[in-house]
Amino acid sequence: YHKHCKTQAAEGVDEKLFPYRFLRNQAYRGIRNHKIIIWNQPFTDLDIFDKMIDRLRTNALENTSELELLIVELNIDTSLAHQRTTKRKQAGGHGPSDTTFDRFVNTYQSASTHGYTSNIISVQGDSDVNKSVDLILERVSAIITA
Repeated sequence: YHKHCKTQAAEGVDEKLFPYRFLRNQAYRGIRNHKIIIWNQPFTDLDIFDKMIDRLRTNALENTSELELLIVELNIDTSLAHQRTTKRKQAGGHGPSDTTFDRFVNTYQSASTHGYTSNIISVQGDSDVNKSVDLILERVSAIITA
């Protein structure tokens, strides 16, 4: 990832795009090798999400593959999410400003509003993580065996 960032910086790419481009390159490699791709990135703009999915689908077609999606949406109480974000930032991690956090909360939409209805599951951010993992693995297995 550090090498990727250096290359992107040398090309004059905006630093905010480094993680996305890194994940996109990893996904393209996974598609070429017919692997399961797990993309862990929040999308606060579903138009950008649509463009990313279109690019991945195009890449899959170019590599004689089909892109099956499973979208996992995390549901969590807003105040708990804010507490966790604040704690992470206080510990030296990253996170949005309070204004940006509020904007994200107020403009949130499920991916179902953009037509992704068949392969969306919701997990609870404040419940037992093992339940969420089991639910996700069950759905991945169903997609693989279909």
